[in-house]
Amino acid sequence: METDERDLKTENSERIIPIHPELIRLGLLQRVAKLKQDGIVRLFDDLPGDDKDHISDLFSKRFAYHLKTLKMHGNGLTFHSTRHTFRDALREAGLPHDATVALGGWSPKTVDERYGDGMRPQTLVKWMSEVNYEGLVIPAPRGSIT
Repeated sequence: METDERDLKTENSERIIPIHPELIRLGLLQRVAKLKQDGIVRLFDDLPGDDKDHISDLFSKRFAYHLKTLKMHGNGLTFHSTRHTFRDALREAGLPHDATVALGGWSPKTVDERYGDGMRPQTLVKWMSEVNYEGLVIPAPRGSIT
């Protein structure tokens, strides 16, 4: 969504992306509701910065710090590489190409991909729930993400 703080990169940038069920289980919806209640408009409201580029840079640095803390750094692992990891997870889940393109936000490449209005949100929710990361262990929530 375009806001006062952020412009859309491309026309395809505005789209409906379902939230993965694991993030819901971990309390993301409750966190968003609390932030809205408190009048906060950004999910990571503790990142200082005056513009999207500065905030994005700080987020990437924080991500790198956490990777290093978890001893997961190296081998080209960065925040941006998570898009590649997500693409691999979509492949592993066996998602149809149309669902993969819609969830990943990639531009349609062929003429037939441009026909129609795309997948309904309910269909994307179904496909998103198929995505998993084998070996990733996420502890049970202690209430919510705060």
